This record gives sequence, structure tokens and C-alpha cells, in this order.
Amino acid sequence: MEHVLENEPRGEGHAAREFDRVLLSSHALSALRARRVVFQRELVRRFRGRENGAVFRVAALNAGPAPELLDFLATLGPAGRLVHVVIVDGDEASLAHVQDRAEAMRCEATLELRRIEPARAALLREPLSSRPFDFVYAPASFDYVPDDLAERCLEHAFAQLKPGGSLFLAHYHRDLTSFDRMLLEWWLGWFPYFRAPKELARVVTRTSLAKDGTGAGAVRGPNVYVFVERKE
Repeated sequence: MEHVLENEPRGEGHAAREFDRVLLSSHALSALRARRVVFQRELVRRFRGRENGAVFRVAALNAGPAPELLDFLATLGPAGRLVHVVIVDGDEASLAHVQDRAEAMRCEATLELRRIEPARAALLREPLSSRPFDFVYAPASFDYVPDDLAERCLEHAFAQLKPGGSLFLAHYHRDLTSFDRMLLEWWLGWFPYFRAPKELARVVTRTSLAKDGTGAGAVRGPNVYVFVERKE
């Protein structure tokens, strides 16, 4: 995944590097890098829009969002002390990698790592923290589950927000080639549950997000973005 995000072709010899360049330029992998830019921009915007001097509480569902989160924290310097981060993931190695990177960059933020799959936390209705969040984001927490579980994941994520807090999601839609899917499934080992934008909209509107939040969506290339703000 880091290789995909760095977007630097590798390989022994010119032919190997050119082949790697072709893989990295695919729609599916370009979409991953686009998500990183969009999420980082939202983190910055939400942090700047908080009440003056207030601690900014953010949760990332899965360790996959960690690169843009760490990029965001790296730009804050001492102001990072005003950020409390909770990263939720079921994989111990992924969480340890995030911890190592945060320590290497001398991160000023409070970093809390929770070892539980977001979908499992939703099924158990387990709170992600003792205090609600200003911002919760997830690029893939429901990409690989059927609709009924996706609804529960969305409900659970939304329940973690304080009034006025924001939930921001990204999801692949079905407009991907067989080559794109092959890269995701056989190179990254990731088997997303693809939904068309209308299907995703139906999943979202069957949850409390439609009643208790105000939201919007956008389609940009292979990505579908959903943004919902909890009503005051």
C-alpha cells in the first residue's frame, strides 16, 4: 500500500520499472492516491474550523487512512497537541506500523490505537472512545461487507460523532475494469464489495444518517464520496 501511495516505479531494469509504472497508473490505484488527497484536505479544513483552542478529536476506521492522517499531523508542529486521534483496526502489525511512524516523526498529537475490526465493533456496538468525535472518516470500512452489515457500520460510525460532527466516507463504485479489480484483489489482497452510486445511496438512506444528519455525495473517477454532518 505504501508503494502505491508513494507512486515511485520500482524494479530491476528499465522494463520492470515501466511495467510497474503501468500498474501504478491504473484507475483503481490512482483512486487510492486521490482519496489520500481528499481526506487530508478535509482533516485540515475541519481542524481549522473548530472552536478556537478546542481539542480536535478524530477517528480513522482502519489503519489505511494513517498516511494522510500522519501527513496532516506533520504540518501542525506544536499545534498537534490540540489533536486527539483514535485509529481502529483489527491488525496488530498495521497498528504497530502506525505507532512506529508517529514516534519517528515525533508526533505531538495524542494517538490512541484500538485493536478491533470496525465491522466487529459495529456488531458489538462497542464505543470507539469515551468521548464523541469531531470527525470520523473511513475509506474502506464497508467496502467488503454486504448491505446489512454496511448499514450497521455506518450507524455505528455516525453514533460516535458529537452534534455538529462530520462523517466522511469513500467507496469504489462499479466503474472499474477487470484489470483494476485484478490489481486490488491479487496485488493488494483486497476484495472490495463494489456498489454503484445509486446502490450506495440506498444503503445510506436506510440508516439514521438520513434522519439525523445532513449530507451530500460526489463521484470523482472510481471514487464515490459521502459526507454527512450530525445535526446540532
